[in-house]
Amino acid sequence: MKALARLACAALGRIGIREGAVEPLGRYLEAEPDEARAIAAGEALCRLGGASAERLVVEAIGRFGVNGPFSMQVGRHLAMTGVEAELESGSADGHLKRGFARERKGDLEGAIADYTRAIELDPGLVAAWLNRANMRRLKGDSEGALADSSRAIELDPRAALSWASRGVVRQRGGDLEGAIADASRAIELEPGLALAWSNRGNARNDKGDLDGAIADLSRALELDSRDARAWLMRGIVRTRQGQFDGAIADHSRALELDPRLAVAWFHRGNAFHGKGDFESAIADYSRAIELDPRLALAWSNRGTTRGPKGDLEGAISDLSRAIELDPRLAGAWRSRGIARAERGENEAAIQDIERSLELEPTGAMADRGRKKLEELRRK
Repeated sequence: MKALARLACAALGRIGIREGAVEPLGRYLEAEPDEARAIAAGEALCRLGGASAERLVVEAIGRFGVNGPFSMQVGRHLAMTGVEAELESGSADGHLKRGFARERKGDLEGAIADYTRAIELDPGLVAAWLNRANMRRLKGDSEGALADSSRAIELDPRAALSWASRGVVRQRGGDLEGAIADASRAIELEPGLALAWSNRGNARNDKGDLDGAIADLSRALELDSRDARAWLMRGIVRTRQGQFDGAIADHSRALELDPRLAVAWFHRGNAFHGKGDFESAIADYSRAIELDPRLALAWSNRGTTRGPKGDLEGAISDLSRAIELDPRLAGAWRSRGIARAERGENEAAIQDIERSLELEPTGAMADRGRKKLEELRRK
């Protein structure tokens, strides 16, 4: 019967008949105690849309928890409805729910305001501190995010999500040892928390412990095989290890789960490039650019790939766009210099390569640029 109920929920949502469908879906959702089984009803309500349907979903998020599987899976559909949830905002819990709704709609400032009000009304509400920490991190306020996640840990030291959240803040701030320690503590408290394994894998990758990163990310995927970003990250690590076929498979899985994930197209392009399949690499970089035209590295890598294929005009155009978006990309300056040298534009090539060496004076690629510079100066 439960399987039939889930199928009925999915069917009602896909058919899209609003009349009479929201109420039975809402009743099912309110009565379903199992978070995983409730996802089908939540997604169906999001497909139907409307204030009543959205309110039912947000209330379920409040019941199951804003960081649980239901909210993570269903919340992304909630953001697509474009309907402001009708929420009571006169309580801490109301502000917490509305903050989450605003967060899923991309209104980070509004979410922070609601979480702040929730904290003012109930300073012991751990979820509000934790969610505000996540919003502050996304806005680049590392100091505020660290303070909020630390406060969440003080209020409930056994909340694994708070440790996992602070670990991400520490990783972004370059404190890799602290990030690994926090993720490890989260794993001790809740070994089944896929996010903690994924976070520790990310930090280990940044630290250069590629085997440890693969082990952690693989465990995260065993626990949650629908986490597109964990597939993405394992693909990135596999590319670093030279395991290009495995990397391509991982990125392809990430794209099956989230076809609009621009960075997955970009990194799959890198894996194709590493394998020597330049046509596929260019196609993936192009798709990444379509999805996120401000992704400077995608322009840079497509330009770098076009050069050796003889498309110097396209290469210089792409690399120039990459430099406009991020003037600190040493590789883009160097590659544009090399492409300009191929076209006989020696003075412009020298200037580009000199700039690349100012930005990146050491390393194998810098040595390559320096060698090219010496060659050009001899002409």
